[in-house]
Amino acid sequence: MAIFFLGAFALAVSSPRGGEGGGRRAAAGALGLLFAAALALSNTRGAIAGAAAGAAAIALLLPRLKRFAPAILCAAVAFVCAADLVHPNRSLILQLLGKNERPHAGDQTVRLKLWEVAVRVGLDHLPTGVGVNNYRAVLPRYLDRTFEDSQRSWGTAHNLYLHHFAERGLLGLAALGWLLWAMARRAWARAARAPGFWSLWSWGATACFLVMNMTEVALQTELVWMLMWVVWFAGEADAARRPS
Repeated sequence: MAIFFLGAFALAVSSPRGGEGGGRRAAAGALGLLFAAALALSNTRGAIAGAAAGAAAIALLLPRLKRFAPAILCAAVAFVCAADLVHPNRSLILQLLGKNERPHAGDQTVRLKLWEVAVRVGLDHLPTGVGVNNYRAVLPRYLDRTFEDSQRSWGTAHNLYLHHFAERGLLGLAALGWLLWAMARRAWARAARAPGFWSLWSWGATACFLVMNMTEVALQTELVWMLMWVVWFAGEADAARRPS
């Protein structure tokens, strides 16, 4: 939903005003509102933050919208907070304030514990980590608790960067950083040179992916990373068709 929201946003801001372009802008705006509503109701905080970061990243490349980028980020923070409070049983804000005493409220700070374990595991196995898919195996040694469905362990650190640090060490984290940096730099260059629909969508989706992975390990979710790569390569293909 976050990536499709950014597609609608990119279409709206790249379409000319008036005539056929005006119709595209209106349709894209309606789709954007639909996807934003879906994000809010899903309460996926990382995806909401990623969508906001992607929209701000797109705005920064367009002179007429650049001055609105800080306002977009402020509105996004308010949107994330509102989406969190709409679901009291999953509210991180209420739990941190000590006001989430509902009987079915889950532990919303569990990600923080998973991140802490990932850092400790990575530091204990600094060069190459504990090995691919071994975070689940070593987690009970570092954290004595049960998770959903009475499980003793969990498969990911819910943070792509810390997860790679734990399982692949500094070498793996450096490789991941190089890949994501190369993708972001290329997407930025395409969009800055020719800010059209595909290049803006690709750049916004890349920024979204980088932020969203602070609370997820999206490279383990095919639906997410394959869609992200399709949008990124669509931007590359569009750039290749343009005269240099």
